Amino acid sequence: MRTPIAAYWPWYLAIPVFVYAGLCGMIPALRRSCAWIVLGKWDRPGLLATPLIIALSSLALILYQWTMAPDVHEFTARLPAKILGSVVLAGILFAAVNAILEELLFRGVLYDGVERQWGWKAAVLVTAAIFGIFHVHGYPPGAFGAVMAATYGLLLGWLRHRTQGLSLPILAHVFADATIFGILVHVGVP
Repeated sequence: MRTPIAAYWPWYLAIPVFVYAGLCGMIPALRRSCAWIVLGKWDRPGLLATPLIIALSSLALILYQWTMAPDVHEFTARLPAKILGSVVLAGILFAAVNAILEELLFRGVLYDGVERQWGWKAAVLVTAAIFGIFHVHGYPPGAFGAVMAATYGLLLGWLRHRTQGLSLPILAHVFADATIFGILVHVGVP
């Protein structure tokens, strides 16, 4: 049985973003609700926190792979290991596209909806929990990986709140995804 194209990366992330963008284009009230699409401020605390988040998340991912050595072949078939014949280009595109799409979904649409109803603290907690659940079948795999992703989601949610925008959370997320891609290439994903 063949897997539907929508199950492959990046389609399972891009489809909801495209549907939401289409709805916002058609419904004026939704268009006005897209105020969350902002870069945010690059102030001193945000600029100091971002490289710390990058370093901690990359270290956690590398330590996880080194100590747990999980079998990653189950989901790597969906990962584009070479684009236009280049592993480096594939890694850059994967890290950038995945980070942008996930941040638009979690620290963009979902965060904004929860924040409007219950405030920023609830938005950080709810988006982090859903981010963790969403990653249970990703890397790192399983329940422990979901906890790691939820913890990372807390940091990205705090960064989203602190900077009032998506640019620094996206930047931090790009580095985590690049680390994951590097780990997968290192363990032998073609």
